[in-house]
Amino acid sequence: MKFAWQFNTLLFCESPEPEDRIWNKRRHEARRKMKFKTLAAAAIAGAMMTAGGSAAQAADYNAGTMAGWDWYVEILAGAGVPIGHDATVGGTPGEYTPDNGFGLAGAVGTYLRDNVRGELWVSWFRGGDGTMTPFGPHSGNVNAIDILGNVYYEFQNWGGSQFTPWVGAGLGIVIFDYDGLGLTGGAFTLEDSDVAFAGALHAGFDYAVSDRVDFTGRYSMAIHGSHDIVASNGVTPISVDSSVEHAFMVGLRMKMGGN
Repeated sequence: MKFAWQFNTLLFCESPEPEDRIWNKRRHEARRKMKFKTLAAAAIAGAMMTAGGSAAQAADYNAGTMAGWDWYVEILAGAGVPIGHDATVGGTPGEYTPDNGFGLAGAVGTYLRDNVRGELWVSWFRGGDGTMTPFGPHSGNVNAIDILGNVYYEFQNWGGSQFTPWVGAGLGIVIFDYDGLGLTGGAFTLEDSDVAFAGALHAGFDYAVSDRVDFTGRYSMAIHGSHDIVASNGVTPISVDSSVEHAFMVGLRMKMGGN
């Protein structure tokens, strides 16, 4: 009877677990928790380092493309679309509408602040021909040379991209130089020049080709003041009212100094 009770006890009752096995399980559980904490900490640290590196790279890019440079030079080419304007020839009023022309421009500028730059701008546009009412079609050329001081505000790296839109304005002078412009088959031509007030509004964008070179495109609306010239016969006065010209240009900007 005693033997049967002991057998049942051994069969149906759980024997106590050895103490060394309990300590081994506890050490294993502690190691597992420590490994999990270590992996979690490493993942968090890696994420922080990645974010920090990306921010540093973005900061370096911005500094390299904008604030890190002292000054720049720019060259452009494009088309001019002049708007018809009033003119008086020998006391007879009319309206002269020249044909579209082409032009070149260059600028030297400096970065005044991270997103503000100023420049000295010189552009040359050559147009001509066209028609003057009520006189008829004209032939010949007229050159317009603008010398402006421009200031621009840049929206740097728009949307985190390499594009930088900008707007600007400028003031200065324009030199009009007439080169044989006159009524086709007429008695005289225009071979004179004059200087007038000029202003301009600009809008455009830059695309960073590299940290030093930008591709740039722009639209400019130039406002030119009135001016007076004399015909080639030396006696016929011509008075030209203020005019507006639209210009579309593309070019390259090279940043220098600084970095």
